[in-house]
Amino acid sequence: VALGLGGCRRRAAAGTCAELRPDLDAARREDVVAWHMPEKGNGLLHMLTATFSAACMNTIAKQLYADSAVSQMTLFTIRGVAVFLLNGLLVAAHSGCTASQRVLTLQVDDASKARKAVWRGFASTAGVTMIHLSFQMINLSDAIALSMASEVITTMAVARTCISGSERLSKRALAGGALALLGMVLLTQPAAVFGRAPPSVAGSLLAVGGGLSLGGFNVWSRLLGRATPHGAPLSPATLTAYLMLVFTLAAAAVQCAAAAVGPAAPGWAVFTLQMGGVHTATMVALYCTLVLVFQLGLAAAYGLMPAGRAAVLSLTELGFTWLLGTVALQERTDWASGLGLLAILVGSALSTDGGCSSGSVDTDSLTHESDETVNGQKRGSNASTALL
Repeated sequence: VALGLGGCRRRAAAGTCAELRPDLDAARREDVVAWHMPEKGNGLLHMLTATFSAACMNTIAKQLYADSAVSQMTLFTIRGVAVFLLNGLLVAAHSGCTASQRVLTLQVDDASKARKAVWRGFASTAGVTMIHLSFQMINLSDAIALSMASEVITTMAVARTCISGSERLSKRALAGGALALLGMVLLTQPAAVFGRAPPSVAGSLLAVGGGLSLGGFNVWSRLLGRATPHGAPLSPATLTAYLMLVFTLAAAAVQCAAAAVGPAAPGWAVFTLQMGGVHTATMVALYCTLVLVFQLGLAAAYGLMPAGRAAVLSLTELGFTWLLGTVALQERTDWASGLGLLAILVGSALSTDGGCSSGSVDTDSLTHESDETVNGQKRGSNASTALL
């Protein structure tokens, strides 16, 4: 983080932070715009790729926890380091070593965006931590229902209020969001709704707080990932690098605190790693790869569509998780879960209605601006490349 912010200050002093100046050489300009989202792209495909990857990685994590091969915080630390390095290697293969160096050293051309990327990482870390703590206090279905409902509603409300009026969703998209939330309730079947004992207040507050924090993470993703006439967005690779660094430092800090506490520390916070077989190592490697695909796809999706619509589409993760649990893990299900899955799919389809065109308005303006001549030379917008 210090390297990235320090680099921004040096470039700001030279007057090169605000925009891509024409006196920059062609290679430097290519590095700066490398791996930005395309001006127009299929955000739906990116989001479905991300949610399917998330469902797969959560299924793998559940199996690793069941086998007692690794603790939660240890797995978070491994994935943070591994995904950070894999992300850099992927950028090197796609855009060259110079672009990879910029990503791995967290270099961006605007110090304010670097700070926002750090806050985005903290929001994700806090949200995931609170939700996982709520798992220890209330039923898994209650925690998922409370956290995801608060995340979707927070994302819609904050994006509509704080970003711009262009984040407004149509009535059809809002109806799709409501239907998807209803499907989520049927799929998770929280105890408080289905007549069983209500969840504890502390666990409920943690789940809701985690959802609120992840709602902030989604809004940051939209702010940093969308293209505007005033500047290029941060690439999904750069956003992923910042997130993984913050996540790794937080997980490592928790494990250090657990080591200081001693035997009284909870098992999920203690360093635990048993890589005794090839199977476990393969599962961890596959898990880290899926995390990378998830983070890149999520960042790209929020850069290509309004935050509220992307948040509704993120509920498809529940559908993929239900399918994987039923087919791969042979978990029992019922008619209400199947009906909930159908409601999520239909609601997600409705939410893909255009309703607002914030993505296209911003990026069209950027395209128009980027096609202007600079020092007699045309600076085209085709330097941006699709991520997935």
